[in-house]
Amino acid sequence: MNEFPWRFEICKQCGRNNVVGFRVTDSMWERVTDDMEGVLCIWCFDEMAAAKDIDWTEEPVEFYAVSTVANRKWAQVEVIREAP
Repeated sequence: MNEFPWRFEICKQCGRNNVVGFRVTDSMWERVTDDMEGVLCIWCFDEMAAAKDIDWTEEPVEFYAVSTVANRKWAQVEVIREAP
């Protein structure tokens, strides 16, 4: 169960809240995940890469904040949009 009043993306592998946003190239994603669809947390992605002996930092990686503050802001916008 999500302990926060707003929603996070959930990791498809472990079920944890995805609290660290990251993007890798499509080719790296395909190599590490066998082109799996869905959200992975960075910890599961790293474990999958290590199991295949892939250094996923060898290509550009973009990290971005996924904070409770940002999620609260967007959750409020969502509620406002749902109001009549």
